[in-house]
This record gives sequence, C-alpha cells and structure tokens, in this order.
Amino acid sequence: MQYKLVDWVISVEQNLISNDSESRHLDNKSMQVLLLLIKNAGNQVTKEQLFTTVWKDKIVSDDILSVAVSNIRKKLGDNARKTIYIKTIPSIGYCLIADVEEIEKKESISVEPKIENVAQPKNHLRYIIAVLLILISINCVQRLSGANSSK
Repeated sequence: MQYKLVDWVISVEQNLISNDSESRHLDNKSMQVLLLLIKNAGNQVTKEQLFTTVWKDKIVSDDILSVAVSNIRKKLGDNARKTIYIKTIPSIGYCLIADVEEIEKKESISVEPKIENVAQPKNHLRYIIAVLLILISINCVQRLSGANSSK
C-alpha cells in the first residue's frame, strides 16, 4: 500500500518514505503512527487512539509517542513550530494537515520476457555440460584402470 503525501511517497510495507531525490526508512511503530494519521487525515487523532492502535495492550508513555512523531517529522523535513504535515493538538493528540492520497497499484503486463527467465537456460546448459564432463572423466578413469589391471 502506498500513499502520496505532498512530495513524498509513503510505502507502508517497506516502512519507507521517498521523494524524487532520496528514500528514508521509518521504524515500524513510527510508520504505524503515520498510517493512522493518514487514514484520519484532516481529523484529530487522540493519543489514546494512537496508543490503542499502535501499541495495543502495552503500556507506554506519552514520551514514546512524542519520539515516534518527532521521528516522522524529521524524516519528512517537518517542524513542530512551522508544521507542514503533522499538527500537534496540545494535550489531545495530532492531526495530519497535509494533502494525502492513496496511490493505486497498477498491474503492468510485460510483453518482454523477464531477464531471469532468459538467463535460466544458460545456467541449465552449464550444468548439463559439467555433468557430461564428469561422466566422461569417470569413463576415462575406468577404462584406464581397466587397461592397467589387464596387464
């Protein structure tokens, strides 16, 4: 699943955010926080909602959430004082204020064969040649040892 967040592409499965010039990795919990904010874009998400969804039954402090949001902001180049992406709602939670849209996966149909399929016969041919050389060598050794034993 991917989302377009202003200039960034959010790749949820890879925990990756990227733009035209670079890619940045997010830890799993930070990506889960970002994903919950994306799914509720434009609406406030309370700390309790974040704790319940991201950390489930684990007891964590507000500091853990603050670190996750700070990490997201840092990776996006956002600033808590002049926010572009995530707005802090004091004592309540956060709100994703930037425009976001889901990127549809397009299935591409390739007319050209895949490179790995083209290279595969060469590997089989090498294997067959190696086996034939071994068999010929064994045959030669048997003939030589048979010739030596008859003398």
